[in-house]
Amino acid sequence: MKGKVTQQIFSAVKILLENGATIAEAAKFMKLSEVTVRAIRNSESFTEYNNILAANRKAYAKKKAAEKKAETVTTVTPVTPVTAVTLPKEVTQVKTVNVQIPWQLMQEMKRTNELLTGISNKLAFIVEELTVEVKK
Repeated sequence: MKGKVTQQIFSAVKILLENGATIAEAAKFMKLSEVTVRAIRNSESFTEYNNILAANRKAYAKKKAAEKKAETVTTVTPVTPVTAVTLPKEVTQVKTVNVQIPWQLMQEMKRTNELLTGISNKLAFIVEELTVEVKK
């Protein structure tokens, strides 16, 4: 059942559960989710049920806000300068694009760049050593 649980639906579910119906049976009969029936079962009154729902909504909103905050906005700018590029005459405006990535991904990219820089330096050293030995 889509929509709000009314006092009548709350009472009907309570009666079903008190008379031995399982959560699954009550949920199927009343066309509610098992989570909703479980919340009704754990509530002493309709008011308490609504308070539990409000607390769950508040917790969910807080969780979503924390997840959104964790996805810190990071602007990625090009590292290498662009040399002369001939643009078609039709292009009259350049647009800047900001890419948003999570903080953890940015940290992983930094570690990858450091690793690649180290590999590049080692390769340059090896090539230089080989060149010196060949000239001898």
